[in-house]
Order: sequence, then structure tokens, then C-alpha cells
Amino acid sequence: MASTGHLRDAAPVARAPLSGLRVAYAPLSPSLEQPGDRRRFPWYARHRGVDFEIADPDQDYDVVIVSQRADIVRWAEHGGRARLVYDLIDAYLAGPAAADWKSRGRGLAKFAIGEIARPVANYRHAIEAMAARADAVVCSTREQRRDIERFAGNVHEVLDAHFELGDTVKTSHRTGPALNLLWEGQAENIPALEVVAEALR
Repeated sequence: MASTGHLRDAAPVARAPLSGLRVAYAPLSPSLEQPGDRRRFPWYARHRGVDFEIADPDQDYDVVIVSQRADIVRWAEHGGRARLVYDLIDAYLAGPAAADWKSRGRGLAKFAIGEIARPVANYRHAIEAMAARADAVVCSTREQRRDIERFAGNVHEVLDAHFELGDTVKTSHRTGPALNLLWEGQAENIPALEVVAEALR
């Protein structure tokens, strides 16, 4: 079993119902240092005292948590006894499928960098297949839940554990000539700030 002790957090508080089962996690990054690793299942596992190992699609487990950067092409076809929980935290299924041109290149790009075992013509279809195969899907907003429920019947909204952001509370909300903003997210999503640009101006 892999230790989750390198994750910064308080000591485990209780044993979870997963205790005694062979639990595996298909991570966002091998080092478990991606924000989604630190703030989602590995954080939960440590907090609840759940031992887990890094998942191998060629093996079988009792429970596998499949991150959205795992090889979902292979996990969607996994035929063992494992209960699969798909952690789909980005809104890849938002909007009409016909207009989702990024998905057409994403399947080739993910194959090229070794993230999936074989190329797929439309990565959105791979996400839909993974959601349909999973025994449960975890997302982060009600809008995502609505989109995912077209393909899966057991969908849950779970927020990140934002323990890294600290616990300082502002005592003054006055502003000066400059308004300081903090962006926490992927660089490719910065253009989304255009939605609030007029209000900020």
C-alpha cells in the first residue's frame, strides 16, 4: 500500500468504510503533487485513514478512484470486480457536443503524451464512456452534475479541500487605487475572466 503521509494535513481522524479493502487511485500525477491530487481523493484518504496504492489497469482491486488524467480509455473497459469512482472535476461535458472542437484534438494529444493507451477520435466520447462505466462519478458543481447525469446515474458533487489557502480572514475590505486579484487555476482558463472584465473595469 502506498503511504499518503507526504500530503500536508492533520492526523487522520477516523477509519473509513473502505478500510480492509484493496483501494487504488489512478492519479493526476505520479508524484501526487498536482492540486487535484493534493485536494481531492488523496487528501480524503489521509483524513479518513484509508490506505491506497497507485492503480494499474492490468490489475484488479476492490475500489479504484479514476482521476480525469488517468487512462480513461482503458479504465472504461476494465472488466474486473473493482468498483470504479470517476473523479471528473472539469466541465468537459458542458455545451453541445457538436461544438466541442477541442475534444477532437484532445484524444490525439493525450495519446501523444502517453496519457492514454490508444488514440481516440473524440475524447468527449471517451469521457462519456468512462462516466457510463463508473459505479459513481464525482464532480464539483451542480452544472457538471446535470451534464454527467445524462450518462451516469450515481453522481455526487464534492468540493476540493482547500486547506492550502490558509485561514487568514480580512478585517478590512477597503480598496485602494489598485484592485489586487488572485487567480487560482489553469493558465488556459484565464480568458474566462472576460466574463467579469466589464464589472472589474
